[in-house]
Order: sequence, then C-alpha cells, then structure tokens
Amino acid sequence: VHALEVSTSAARQRDILHGLAEGIQGRRSVPMPDRWSAAAGRLVASDDPEVRQTALALSVVFGDVAAASTLRGQAADAAIDAATRSS
Repeated sequence: VHALEVSTSAARQRDILHGLAEGIQGRRSVPMPDRWSAAAGRLVASDDPEVRQTALALSVVFGDVAAASTLRGQAADAAIDAATRSS
C-alpha cells in the first residue's frame, strides 16, 4: 500500500493494483490493509480510469461501504459508458 501512496505513475499504480486484485481473486471479503483508505482516496481521484475503477473494486472487497455505494451508482447511471458500468 505504501508504494501506491507514493507512486505518481499511473502505469505503476495499475500494476500494483492488478497484483493486489489477483492476490485476492475469488474472495468476497478481505481485511482492509493499513493505510488503504488514504491511498484509495488518492487513487479514485486518478485521471486514469483503470486506476480509479480497480481501486474502487478493491475497496469494496476491503469492506468500504462508500466505495460500494459509488459502484452501485455508476452501475445505475446510464450516462456512464457501458464498460465502466459493468466493471
């Protein structure tokens, strides 16, 4: 998580997030890592849509109620492209 906090490279953030997602694949609930909330706050504000969506999805698995609400809102928003809504 520290690497995500300090990285300014979207490519590096994507790689780390994908590694985290792969590591917890198939699990519905995982304890939230220390400092995840701070890192996720920065990641969901990223200009990179893949970083934003992957961080949101991980936050849901980590039990973040606000992230789950955000994803539900995106899924229901017809103004958002279908690929984003289904991720």
